[in-house]
Formats: sequence, C-alpha cells, structure tokens
Amino acid sequence: MACRDCSQPRTSPRKTREAFHAPQGYTGCALSTLAYALPDDPLPQADYSLPSIDRDGVITYTPSYDGQEPPPAINGYCRDLANLWRFTPLWPECAMRIHGVTRNRKTGCINVVMICNHPEDPEYGRRLVHKHCQACPFRLARNDRQ
Repeated sequence: MACRDCSQPRTSPRKTREAFHAPQGYTGCALSTLAYALPDDPLPQADYSLPSIDRDGVITYTPSYDGQEPPPAINGYCRDLANLWRFTPLWPECAMRIHGVTRNRKTGCINVVMICNHPEDPEYGRRLVHKHCQACPFRLARNDRQ
C-alpha cells in the first residue's frame, strides 16, 4: 500500500541473508571443552567440590563425605539413575552454540549455560534449553567430526 503523497510503498521489502556455513576449521561447541570453562577458584565453604567433565560431556561429582545428598539437576543434563552423582548430556552437537559454566558460590554446584550463535535462528544470542537445540533446523555438525 502506498502513502498519500507518493507511489512509494510504506514498507521496504525484507532483506534476506545468505545461508550461513561454519568457517573451515571451526570446531564449535564440544561438550568436552566444558572442563576448560570450570572456574579455578576453590570455595572452602562450599557443599560440593568441582565436578569432573569427561570427553563425552558427562559431569561427575564426588561426594565430600558419607551420606551427602546428591547435587541438584543441571540444565540440559539427565541424572544417571545408577549413580546419582553422574549427569549425562542431552545437548546435541552443534558448531554454532556457545557454552559456559556458572557456579553457585554457596553450594559450589555448577550449571551449564548454552547460547545460540547462529544468526538465522530466532533464539540467536539467547540462553537455550536442550529441547530447542534438539529441534533446531539450523544446527550444524562440527567440522572436526565430518
């Protein structure tokens, strides 16, 4: 629809972007690199010590004393029913996701933060839940696994 004074349309056509491809050599969000995101500072008053993170992204806490309650749930992870101190990832592999770890200063427990870094995804730049990543049409495999 044109404005009253001229024949120009009121809105301009929507700009489109080219399809995005991960740069050559970019390995993306490997869950094994979460171990590098763990903070170094020890918390002597914390209830839980820092967990270990395996190459497949599995997070395992170690009890500090006998009878200690297991740690709380972690975003995007499923608690192993055979070992309540072990969490397996629900995150699918994606080259366009940024990850990090936050730590509760009082308890010492960690939480995993994932942020979408794909410019075409509506969740771009926002914190994610694993269900969004599992259904994401923009998910890209990591180049080092191709």
